[in-house]
Amino acid sequence: LLNPPWDVDLTIVDVGSGVDAHVLGLHHSRFHSLIVTSADPTAVTAAYGQLKVLQTERWIRNFGVVVNQVTDAKKARDVFFRLVDVSTKFVDVKLDYLGYLPLDQKLSKAVMNGKILINLYPGAPYVPCLDLLVKRLRHWQQTIDSAIGSKVENAQARRGSEEPKKRSPSLMNFWKALLGEVKK
Repeated sequence: LLNPPWDVDLTIVDVGSGVDAHVLGLHHSRFHSLIVTSADPTAVTAAYGQLKVLQTERWIRNFGVVVNQVTDAKKARDVFFRLVDVSTKFVDVKLDYLGYLPLDQKLSKAVMNGKILINLYPGAPYVPCLDLLVKRLRHWQQTIDSAIGSKVENAQARRGSEEPKKRSPSLMNFWKALLGEVKK
């Protein structure tokens, strides 16, 4: 996974809760790690456990956080800051709040019907939250890539090697294809 044969902007892997060897194998400090949690105390505990293991076993310090299945933005921020408070006391990590996805019965209905939410319920509360999350995720990715790129360029300048490979801006196309917005 460190050098895939294709151009990758973002890979999302839903690993569930808990951390085992397979989950650890999917993470590397060169990748962007995103933690998704909910307001449920066991989910926050599992998220903290993942942060701690990934920091100690894979040396990952920067994580994006998404709070899922909450009633509103205030509840999502409360969950995020609870995770920040616990994590930063015991583990050397930096957490970036990327947004939340609301508890939305229309999403459940769309899934049950095998339909794309945006097509079935374009006014569903989930849709603008997902749109904002995509924008924040893209910005977060570019910010991290820029910081990493600066470090790589500095190291390459010291070694005299060529510039790093530029990545294609296909994240939005990925999301559009995933959500059925791009016709093939």
